[in-house]
Formats: sequence, structure tokens, C-alpha cells
Amino acid sequence: MMLDAIRPQGSLRNGILLDIPSLLPPGYTLATADADVLTLRRPVGTTVAMFSARGVSAEGILEAAREDSEPDPIIGTLRRTAQQIARRIARRTA
Repeated sequence: MMLDAIRPQGSLRNGILLDIPSLLPPGYTLATADADVLTLRRPVGTTVAMFSARGVSAEGILEAAREDSEPDPIIGTLRRTAQQIARRIARRTA
């Protein structure tokens, strides 16, 4: 699902996407610093992940938020890093 499918017209206010927060864990937000970068933030305002607006999917954003909100965020970070490495290896061997 591309960004246009998760960001209908008029859902952007003050750099915050308004339609995805209902699907994110409580307090998590998705902000846009510019048109090319989406930033997933924790309730305390720190960055969880940054996404390219060109290739972002709702599933990727929600997965990052879900993993980060696990009782042990280090496990979520390690799992996400392992998945990224596996995707890079798969692309190089394809």
C-alpha cells in the first residue's frame, strides 16, 4: 500500500499525518519534515524510524511501530535490523 492510499487529501496538518495514528500504538505519531521523509515518533518524541515517502507502505510503518512498542524495544530493533539485512542480501542475490 503506497503513501497515497494511506494519506487521503486533507489529512496532513502541521506536518502530522492524521489518518494513521488510529492504527498506531497509543502516543505514536507520523510526522513529515519535508515531502520526501516520514518520521515515526514515540510518545516521548524520539524517532523510531524514518521512511522515504516514495516507497513507504502502511504495513512497514505499522510494523516498525508495533515492534518498537513491544515490552522490550531492543528486541523489536534487532528484529527490524535482521529483516533489513535479509532484504538487502535477497536483493543482491536475485
